[in-house]
Amino acid sequence: MANQFGKLPKLRLAESTRQIFSQIAADPDVYGLTDLQVAQLLSLSEELKDAFDASNQAHAEYLAKQSARNEAHADLVSALGFAMQRVYGDPAVTNEDLVRVGLAKRPQYRRSRLTFPVVLTAQILSYNSVQLTWERKNNGPRTLFSIQVQEGTEPWRPLETVTSCKFVHTGVKLANGLAYRVIARRGSQVEGAISNTASISQNLPRAA
Repeated sequence: MANQFGKLPKLRLAESTRQIFSQIAADPDVYGLTDLQVAQLLSLSEELKDAFDASNQAHAEYLAKQSARNEAHADLVSALGFAMQRVYGDPAVTNEDLVRVGLAKRPQYRRSRLTFPVVLTAQILSYNSVQLTWERKNNGPRTLFSIQVQEGTEPWRPLETVTSCKFVHTGVKLANGLAYRVIARRGSQVEGAISNTASISQNLPRAA
């Protein structure tokens, strides 16, 4: 009998018990079993199937409980995160208050310092336009460059704000005494790093 059953495919327990049941029910004489042995084997097969079903049910219940625990844990983490955001975002709560209750201080982020743009040059393009170019040096791609112009001895006045390192000033009317400078800024910062001054001291070409 052991040799005969050893040839059965290695299936899952439920499939094995059904395989055994169908083979025995079809022709138990092939296995040389008595009626008593057949009855015992059938009883054992049913017990194995019941045990497998019970195991499946227990596993399903375990998974359901585990899922419920995971959901509860996720809800707890979300609520805790929301509470921490409110605590750390409250300006009335100081770092000393945080440390007093066992929490870490607020992280301090250091922003890279702005550097002044370099090699600012002014080149005449036409009778009413001047092209400005400069190098951003170590300033990042989101750095704002505020361009200022000075006509003669007049005060500096804002001209334009760009993120690139090139600008064309059009509508230029005053040929002599033009000066330009570029200020690197981050966001809405008032102070910034000022470049060198580039001047136009020659007459612009006349319009054709």
